[in-house]
Amino acid sequence: MTSYRSARALDAQEQHTRLVLFFPGFRRIARGNPVIWEGTVQPIGGTTYKIQIEHKRNHRPLVRVVEPALERREADIPIPHTFKTGEICLHLRAEWNSSRYIHETIVPWTVTWLFFYEVWRATGQWLGGGHEPENDESEQLEIESE
Repeated sequence: MTSYRSARALDAQEQHTRLVLFFPGFRRIARGNPVIWEGTVQPIGGTTYKIQIEHKRNHRPLVRVVEPALERREADIPIPHTFKTGEICLHLRAEWNSSRYIHETIVPWTVTWLFFYEVWRATGQWLGGGHEPENDESEQLEIESE
């Protein structure tokens, strides 16, 4: 497993500056800790989704699909690669830390996740690889160790 550790954590303003530079449709809707951004993304040939990215200092960003709402294929089968709280699972623990830019990782990973979600909705098969989250708060919100 690859670890992407670097010397310095990026602060919320550094994340914000790069995010809106590369994705001008995003805006900050909450400041402080957490900071929350909202914007739209679209997988190639797919639906346009409004998403929120919530980032607390020393925590992994959480991504929620605001609209259109994610839908199950069948009432008793959960949407793959999601947490019980509704956020989408984008990466393994070691694949993101506060020294990585959200615009280079979380946003593209979200677009990719949405592409595979749309394929799953159409076919019933999750073709995006990965693993199902443990679906507990420690898996979702794990604080980075120094």
